[in-house]
Amino acid sequence: MAALLDHMVPIGERACYAHVTGRNQTLPVSIGTVAAVGCDQMSMDLIADLADEGIVSGEVKTGISI
Repeated sequence: MAALLDHMVPIGERACYAHVTGRNQTLPVSIGTVAAVGCDQMSMDLIADLADEGIVSGEVKTGISI
């Protein structure tokens, strides 16, 4: 274990056609970040900047569709 800081941030969803079911479905799209030990504040600042630019929503939702 490297003890790295790891964040997954959902940014939206993408529609796609599922050949198995024959239906359209939506899949989540996210950004993954990894930072060195001690870079906690830098990582949180990055996520806050993404929220300020409207890339990341501040609202948390549950269910099939985000």
